[in-house]
Amino acid sequence: MTGERLDWLIRTLGTSGKDLSDQIGIDRSTMSKWRKNKRTLKYDSVYAQRIAEWAVRSPKEQNTAVIAHMLHEWDPSLSLADDRKRADALRLWLTLPQQPAEEPVRQTAGFASTETALGLEAAFEAQNQMFQMLQQLPDGQEIIMIDLGAVNWSACSPAMVADTMQYNLNALRDRKHAMIIIDQLTDSYRPRDYMFQWMPIYLQPTTTTYFYRNPKPLPLRQNILLIRGHGVLTMSSASTDPSHILSALYTQPEYIHLYEEMASTLLADSKPMMQTMKVQQLTPFLQKIARQMRSSHLLYMINALPTFRNMPSELLDEILRANHVSGNCYQECMAAGLQSTSTRARCESRQLYNLDAIESALEQDYIIDYDLSAIVGREIRITREQLKQQLLFLREHLRAPHYSLTIYPFSRLDMSFTPPCNMIVQDDSMAAAWDAKLYSNRMYSEEMSIVTGFYQYADSLWSQISPVCHEEAWCRRRIDALLAM
Repeated sequence: MTGERLDWLIRTLGTSGKDLSDQIGIDRSTMSKWRKNKRTLKYDSVYAQRIAEWAVRSPKEQNTAVIAHMLHEWDPSLSLADDRKRADALRLWLTLPQQPAEEPVRQTAGFASTETALGLEAAFEAQNQMFQMLQQLPDGQEIIMIDLGAVNWSACSPAMVADTMQYNLNALRDRKHAMIIIDQLTDSYRPRDYMFQWMPIYLQPTTTTYFYRNPKPLPLRQNILLIRGHGVLTMSSASTDPSHILSALYTQPEYIHLYEEMASTLLADSKPMMQTMKVQQLTPFLQKIARQMRSSHLLYMINALPTFRNMPSELLDEILRANHVSGNCYQECMAAGLQSTSTRARCESRQLYNLDAIESALEQDYIIDYDLSAIVGREIRITREQLKQQLLFLREHLRAPHYSLTIYPFSRLDMSFTPPCNMIVQDDSMAAAWDAKLYSNRMYSEEMSIVTGFYQYADSLWSQISPVCHEEAWCRRRIDALLAM
């Protein structure tokens, strides 16, 4: 029985049902019923996935590999090469009685080939089933995700959105290819905070994002998840009320072919919504920004830490030489710094840095500049003293024609999400976002609905800061306190 297996897992990892309930976000009575076999933990349940992921990443498993040994003894043919595969195997072990012997993915969650279900939970269960199907397919499988507003993401629980994003990321990390087509309704039903939360998806190297312009309002809103040649899931709603989502999962070839044709038609009528460039290509990226940005128009630059693009050439030269950078890489880094200075000087620029991040950086002997590291191809360090030299430079250049700088703790900004990445945006031209530490791509967009979302976000961050904190004297005192650390 599955209850005994769950009970063994809890005891073996030295935790309790109460703690595990808190970890996966389920009430304790349900956990108790699972352990006593009064309720069945199903393979396609998001909670089975959470339990498995939590277990393989637990400190005891990392130290003893007790779960990996058990799974190997249970079925030596299982692939246990990484945490994701161990979690998949553990989820199967925990719920095996619910898993049909053949074609396990297509028959879970109570969905036959043409069955439908009502409600948001059922829609997400079916979506998870589609991603399980995807895991069984070879690398390179194409996915098309069409978002025409059936789901009001802002009304979904954060846990549900996070789970959905994680399933997407797992699929993309397996070198699958995704095309995302998003309707103009995005402006009204997906707030900018959710756009930023989905940034890890947009920045994946295997993701291409398109924008579909529908000239007329759609009476039926529909989201479609299509795995070419294998299956299609539709979610439909007449409004964005999450309780009125109708889901249908199809695996018959004729239905799949029909939706493939529909996707091709939408794609032909779409244009790129976001484009990406490899992080190593910083100079072309900065050149594109320079071409797009309009002189004397308001430009926002939001960064956690001061970057090499905002320091004197002498200091950048010192940092590069200290890290033994020479030749073409040296020239490219120096040119990138000059390019940024030129763009900043001709636009009405507002720069915001995160005081929390700077204080944390000054507590360390050095920090890693990930943008420089991307250009050079290896880790580039900036020492605490070099960071202080940069702060001293900023102190003397807080105000200049068309330029103002503020340092403020992002933790005190009243936003659902603090800036999830570095970003630059001008209200009528272009938006860009990147985090070279986490992602291999930089994203940029000239689509005005995206630019407007970025700009409103940056403007709201700036306007939340008390006017006194924008004053030059206040900023100088703040930097003096940092220099004294």
